[in-house]
Amino acid sequence: MKLKRTRAHSVCQFMLIFFLIMSFSRPAPIFASNVSEGITAYYEKSYEKAIMLLNRAFEDDKISTSDRVKAYKFLVYAYYYQERPISAEDAARHLYILEPDFVSDEEDSDLTRFLSEIKKEMLNTIRVTSQPEGAEVYVDDQLVGRTPITVKDIDPGLHFFKFKKDHFQNMEKSLYIEPTTINRLEVNLENARSKKWIWYLVGPVILGSAVATGLAITGGKDSDKLPLLGEPPPPPD
Repeated sequence: MKLKRTRAHSVCQFMLIFFLIMSFSRPAPIFASNVSEGITAYYEKSYEKAIMLLNRAFEDDKISTSDRVKAYKFLVYAYYYQERPISAEDAARHLYILEPDFVSDEEDSDLTRFLSEIKKEMLNTIRVTSQPEGAEVYVDDQLVGRTPITVKDIDPGLHFFKFKKDHFQNMEKSLYIEPTTINRLEVNLENARSKKWIWYLVGPVILGSAVATGLAITGGKDSDKLPLLGEPPPPPD
């Protein structure tokens, strides 16, 4: 019996040590590895490899802001030296949105000039995005396009933005455009049906016999007909 207890005790000790070792030796996140390996590839002048690894890092939603900045920074450099100016400009725009005060540490006057022109242009623009994409964007009641869109030559000051998309509720936002700031506006559109269903479901409590008509009431107006959920409650006395 003593021998069996000793063996069992040894097994428990072994398992405890094993789990402790595993808990402290977790591999680094894949996206962080891609960023560091991409930077290494850039310094080795393997620009295509760097571009592949750095872009792969964005596939993970958990990538930190600091790693995003690093990835975009070296993507700018790699694309630029691969003579892919359009891709370099796109990466630079993302970089400046995350870090407006970014200054290149590369001793290349042409690259510095390239980045300065992009930043200068961005100071007079606003990047507008929505989830989901494809919403009509109105700036001060004027249709300018659909999301995602970069609105150029927008004057500093207060502006009013309106978003419209089929099957989603309209949304309005106001934003003060700073003359020396890179501007960005992101919105999450709400499904138009969700509000109707909420009103319909609370109807038996709040609206009483009005629900018996099978109408969803939104914003004080009758809307589309919806199926009744069982028998309506009797009207209040």
